[in-house]
Amino acid sequence: WRFGIIDLGQVLFVFFVLVPGLKRLSTGATSFRETLLGFLKTPVILAILAGLLAGQIGLNNLFAESSIGESLLETLRLIGSMTTPLVAIAIGYELQLRAGEIGRPLRTIAVRLLIWVPAGVAFSLLVVGRLLNLDPAFQAAVLTMAILPPPFVIPLFMPNAEEADVNFVVNALTLAILVTLVAYPLIPALFPPAVG
Repeated sequence: WRFGIIDLGQVLFVFFVLVPGLKRLSTGATSFRETLLGFLKTPVILAILAGLLAGQIGLNNLFAESSIGESLLETLRLIGSMTTPLVAIAIGYELQLRAGEIGRPLRTIAVRLLIWVPAGVAFSLLVVGRLLNLDPAFQAAVLTMAILPPPFVIPLFMPNAEEADVNFVVNALTLAILVTLVAYPLIPALFPPAVG
């Protein structure tokens, strides 16, 4: 849940700054009302809101107490566990790594990490750890956000882009995922979870 709290800022940025900015560049400006309605109609946001509501009214306990509810929860867990492989297949399908085209995405990722990792560590230690005095799980969540790939919505707003530009973005996102998979296990070494 700590990661969810930290991720909220990123989600709000993507929906209220990045996506409207990308839309402005590709199709023209959108109103705040359209942006807000788009945010509220997004399946992920609807699922988050439904989950929050279910937790607040105790629906999860009600489901856990009945065999039908427990079966439904287990079905959702199974579907959730299939999501990651499906996303990986979709990413792999889009990936078009060519020897001459890998240098630019790799340099982009390297520069991004050279900026974000020190910034994430400093923010985690100074602001989250010292100033706010939050536990190491919050610090790990901040650093996780720093190493995660850029938002995946970017290629969706490139309908008229050159093929080379789309390939660059898709390859950079894909390589960033691979870097994240390697770097993520190192985070607990920097911010070990609190025991107890």
